[in-house]
Amino acid sequence: MLFRSRVQNPAMIRILTGTYATNHPGKSVEEGVCDYSIKGEPELAVGELLTKLSMNQKNFKIEGLSYIKKDGTAFISNHSTQVDINKLPTPDYSLVEPSQKNVYFEYLEYGRIRYPEKSCKYRDIMTSRGCILDCSFCSVKHLRGGQIHKKKSVGKIIDEIRKSLDEGIEEIHFFDDLFVENEKQVLQFAD
Repeated sequence: MLFRSRVQNPAMIRILTGTYATNHPGKSVEEGVCDYSIKGEPELAVGELLTKLSMNQKNFKIEGLSYIKKDGTAFISNHSTQVDINKLPTPDYSLVEPSQKNVYFEYLEYGRIRYPEKSCKYRDIMTSRGCILDCSFCSVKHLRGGQIHKKKSVGKIIDEIRKSLDEGIEEIHFFDDLFVENEKQVLQFAD
């Protein structure tokens, strides 16, 4: 499917992020699977790359980015992108056309890691990223750039929950790598 889409639209630009792009930086670019790969947390780097591409800029000094240079060799970044999750904007669900909003709430998604208990009108909210543990089977430390555990401020979390409830959301799922770091954090959030 990936390559068929490229045949149908040769101008399509393919960007890979996530665990594979982070643990094997540049490999997917070298193998022709994608045009660009970004190591680490991609939110800001993807936006920066899309801005540069839309302006037809060729200077790609973007942290974590790997791509094929004009001379045919791969540029592979050894840096891992990091973001301050308190500076990321809250998702703007008002951008979804009103006629399409109900499509998101028609079916329970039982194939997911977490699925709704009572209502299709649910939302995933991430209150932190990373983990303080060092489990050998987990990709979190590799994807998130080591053992860095970052938390959103309680005020930002509460604002996101309130906004979700105001928009008709009936169920909130906390989608964190490590929701409960310590008792103090849980009590502060609960208050």
